[in-house]
Amino acid sequence: MRNLTQTQILIVDDSALNRQTAKKILNFVDGFHVIGEAIDGMDAIAKFRAFQPDVILMDMEMPKLNGIDATKEIRQLCSQVVILGYSSVGDAGLIRKMLTSGANEYLNKPAPFYRIIETIRKLHNPV
Repeated sequence: MRNLTQTQILIVDDSALNRQTAKKILNFVDGFHVIGEAIDGMDAIAKFRAFQPDVILMDMEMPKLNGIDATKEIRQLCSQVVILGYSSVGDAGLIRKMLTSGANEYLNKPAPFYRIIETIRKLHNPV
């Protein structure tokens, strides 16, 4: 049974180290629970359908399907999910594409995790 007081998070990043670091930190935060990890955009869409997370931490540059296109597809499936773009790409045009594809906000890597936590809390407040 789903805990409605916890924010369910899907981490999408092609780097195993980035996923594991984010998972350890986010699972340590009271009220957060990482319910899955995806290695690329195609995997993100499949895991979104399977887990129905509240929040997706989405890398922008990945193989098979990038975060911009995955965000666009996931946004078409669900307007309520919070998508937080998170990438080392600093190109303003790509960041704008990420946001117009449906990301609620964008943070540059390596943003300190307190910023990620604050942003998730700002964008998603469970009942």
